[in-house]
Amino acid sequence: MGKAIKQQPLTDDEIDTLTSNADGEYKIRRSRKVGLYELKELALDENVEKCPTCYWWVESGELIPDGSDETDRHCLNCRPPDNL
Repeated sequence: MGKAIKQQPLTDDEIDTLTSNADGEYKIRRSRKVGLYELKELALDENVEKCPTCYWWVESGELIPDGSDETDRHCLNCRPPDNL
C-alpha cells in the first residue's frame, strides 16, 4: 500500500483563481491533480469554501452575516435581504 502524498497549502494566487474565476475549481484541480474532496480540504485549510446555494468559492467569513457569530450558509450574493 502506497503512502498518501501530502499536498502543499494553496497559494494566494490559487485562492484568487478559485474565488475569482468560474472555472477556477477546474484549473486548480487540473494543475494539482487532485479530486474535489482533496480540493475542499485544501481550501478549508485556507478558510475558503463553496456557498451551498450558488456553489461559488468564497472566503468562509462571507458565509457569516454581519453582526452574527454563526453562519447562515449563504454568500453575500445569495443571502436573503433581511440577513444582510
